[in-house]
Amino acid sequence: MRFFKTFLFSVAIVTLIPNYTSMYSGYKVLKDYMTNFTEDGRENIYSRIGKYYVSAEDKKQIDCLAKNIYFEARNQSELGQIAVAHVTLNRVDHDKFPNNICKVVFQPYQFSWTIGKGKHMVPKDKYAWEKAKRIATLVYKFRGDDPTEGSTFYHTYAINPSWNRKMELAVVIGDHKFFFWNGIW
Repeated sequence: MRFFKTFLFSVAIVTLIPNYTSMYSGYKVLKDYMTNFTEDGRENIYSRIGKYYVSAEDKKQIDCLAKNIYFEARNQSELGQIAVAHVTLNRVDHDKFPNNICKVVFQPYQFSWTIGKGKHMVPKDKYAWEKAKRIATLVYKFRGDDPTEGSTFYHTYAINPSWNRKMELAVVIGDHKFFFWNGIW
């Protein structure tokens, strides 16, 4: 089943996104997004998934996931952004977190960008926003291999929070360190 999901994910990427390159086992990501946009950058991401229908609720969840990718990792590689998406989904699957993406993303004090006016923040970089939406859609629909190996927490090298001492470092991707949490503080 895992092979089949990875295969579907790869086929979806190849079908949906021209000019792709292999970046990580099972993931194909776009080299240059800009060629797929109108002059004003207003292409609808959901129109590009064609036969992979997305319900209204799925669109809402994908939008929350895309915002988390955008505000947490827009300066990271595609793999780094995929990793942030997987941490969000790993939390949804974990019994100590809410059971949907929007509730996980906007859970108080979990992601720095959501503190204060986070819910009302609007992405300003059109290129990075479209990239985040594409990654969010594809990871949401097809999952693929998890580059974080099941991590539920991460932080940048710029900080060293006390909570990370109670966790096991899983992997480092770009500027982010990803951690396992056993569910006990």
